[in-house]
Amino acid sequence: MFLDLQVGNLTEPLAGRRWDRQAIMGQIYQRIAYYRSQGMTNFDPVFVHYRNNLEFFADLMAIWSLGGCVIPIDSRLTKFEVETFDFHKVLK
Repeated sequence: MFLDLQVGNLTEPLAGRRWDRQAIMGQIYQRIAYYRSQGMTNFDPVFVHYRNNLEFFADLMAIWSLGGCVIPIDSRLTKFEVETFDFHKVLK
C-alpha cells in the first residue's frame, strides 16, 4: 500500500540524524516483519509512544501499510504512566 511511495531523505529535527530512501525502506520493512510476528492484523489499533524521531515515521508507515490504526501516546508520559495506562478503556 504505502510502500510504493517514493520517499525522499528524512532528517531528525533535533538530533540531525539522517536516513536516505534505502535506510527508510529498510526500517519500514523491519517494522512490518515485527508487527506481523506480533500478530497484527488489518484494522488493529496500535499504541505508539510518540517521539519526534525517524523511528516514529517508520512505525507509522509500517502500521499503516498493514492496515492498522496508529494511536500516538505522548512522549512526556513516564514509563510508569504508559505501563499502567488502561488501553482497553480507550478502545471501548
